[in-house]
Amino acid sequence: MSLKKKFDPLHAIKAAGFKLVNSKSIPTDDGACWEATLAFGTQKLVRAFDGGFGGEVEIDILATPKLPLDAIRSRLATFIALPAIQSLLKESLIESEGYSLEFKTITQAQFDANKAKIMAEDVKLDNHAIELAIQSLADTHESLAAIKRKLKTCICFTTPGDDEKGDWRWAKAPDTPANREFLRKRDNVDYFLADVVAGL
Repeated sequence: MSLKKKFDPLHAIKAAGFKLVNSKSIPTDDGACWEATLAFGTQKLVRAFDGGFGGEVEIDILATPKLPLDAIRSRLATFIALPAIQSLLKESLIESEGYSLEFKTITQAQFDANKAKIMAEDVKLDNHAIELAIQSLADTHESLAAIKRKLKTCICFTTPGDDEKGDWRWAKAPDTPANREFLRKRDNVDYFLADVVAGL
């Protein structure tokens, strides 16, 4: 996925009033142990988590007397309907079909038909869609944290060809207009990551 496009969903959910909180992850022998909570403003809506034991992602709907289940479902419907989230979910579903094709559990014709169906229809609100969306956002949040750590001491940038591979580079220097201009000439910079993640 394009590195620049990767951060679109985080920008989109922020603009709509949503955010990811308590996002954390540690590696295990059976995959990452992680959790993240989707919130709207100060209201926590749903927590997604994976114990890192090779099982499925689980979710907890965080209903309270002040925030009943119906209100949470209404917020989640708005969240899932965001164009950037729809795009994210469709990419995840197509990627899953790609694994099925790779491991020969479906044919190329079945993959093509399934992909066309995914692209033609809106992804509906259900637990699987919520799990997929929060998991993808949590992965992006982890990438964002790594970039922000590097930005404290470096200029982070891409050169032509990096973006589509999700790659980026850095130079240990202050992020100043003069240093940016130097890097543009020396490395043929495509864009600077500080501009892409600004506001996140």
